[in-house]
Amino acid sequence: MRGNWEAIIKDPHFIEKTNEIRESLEKELEQLNTEKMEYSLFNGYSAIPLYYSYCYKYTKDERYLSLCADWIDKLLNGLTHENSIETSFGYGVMGLAWVIQHVMEQGVIDADDEILGSFDELLKDHLENNLVNPEYDLFTGIVGYLIYLTDRWRLSKSKQQQLLIEKCISLLDLTLVRNDKIQQETWTSFTFTRDNVLKENIVDFGLAHGLPSILRVLADSAVVLPDNHRVKEMIENTLEVIEKYAFYKAEGNIYTKNYLELNEGNPAESIHPGRIAWCYGNLGIALTYTNLPDEFIPAHLKEREIEKLMQETKREIVNTGVIDACLCHGYLGNALIYNHFYQRTGRDDFKLAATRLYEYTLSSNNECKLKTWHGANKGYVEDFALLEGKIGMVLALLSAISDVRPDWDKCMLIS
Repeated sequence: MRGNWEAIIKDPHFIEKTNEIRESLEKELEQLNTEKMEYSLFNGYSAIPLYYSYCYKYTKDERYLSLCADWIDKLLNGLTHENSIETSFGYGVMGLAWVIQHVMEQGVIDADDEILGSFDELLKDHLENNLVNPEYDLFTGIVGYLIYLTDRWRLSKSKQQQLLIEKCISLLDLTLVRNDKIQQETWTSFTFTRDNVLKENIVDFGLAHGLPSILRVLADSAVVLPDNHRVKEMIENTLEVIEKYAFYKAEGNIYTKNYLELNEGNPAESIHPGRIAWCYGNLGIALTYTNLPDEFIPAHLKEREIEKLMQETKREIVNTGVIDACLCHGYLGNALIYNHFYQRTGRDDFKLAATRLYEYTLSSNNECKLKTWHGANKGYVEDFALLEGKIGMVLALLSAISDVRPDWDKCMLIS
């Protein structure tokens, strides 16, 4: 693992274009309707203070400190008028709690810890009263809560956070399903194919909705709960399922499946190739393996994933299946991840792949510009959001031209 983050693009024209986009987005955000707040980290307003905090870290313009603090105040004040509060990490207020905690940790704002304490109490009540059938998902369930709680515990070492993490682990355990075909416990989900066909009873190998995100939060929870043997068992079981069923060979190379379809006659022989994207199998497993210490992931498995990604960097952009710019499944999400692998390994193939994608996104040859594909009926759509909109895109672009480490992407389990 290398040390400091470094800018990989120093071309004045690219830097100028990125700053123009940043300034344009600021004007768009000023026009947002704040009468009805959208409390979503990934799709709504909760990402705005996070965005401004990194604009400050990049520019040192203190105006962004005020914008960050003002948006946090707006969001918190708006909560007092809500009749019902969605708690989830991706679409609800626990994502906002993570943002407040993160910008405090970064030294961008100096907020009262009692604010976070109120979110802790809200989550405690939710875990005790509203999870008869808990979900494990990063966006809507236990994985997202554990991202917030393990980060919170890391800073506070509080017994309250430890107890909430224990509660989340017990609920995560409840969502495990024993499957006779693979003779193992695992977490199952559903997906839609590109033809919009529903596939139920699948094991997802993507970071957004699948086993890699579970493996990551289990490992983070093991640090908090070193004597919890069930956590260690679930880590070992999850790693075993990934190693047994997530990969396939073709033309002498190893590739990652998008998912395992348990309803098929022999699931182990099914091949559902994944696109190169944050939300699908390929990049998520590599990120998770290399983010975790050797205690959980042996060094040879990390090196295998790095070598697999080195293969992917050789693909022409038009052959990757990517057609838009967003963080979730677009050029800039992939560029950011390749940039991370360059910063970690120093291997120039990752730097070149990231640079190609950054530059292609802003080139005149790119049809999508800074938009996201929403199907044939809607076409390319412009949005401000973190996951599929300009906030995420601009933050990714800034990571190419700045020596500021993009720790904001911890909310997506990239860092």
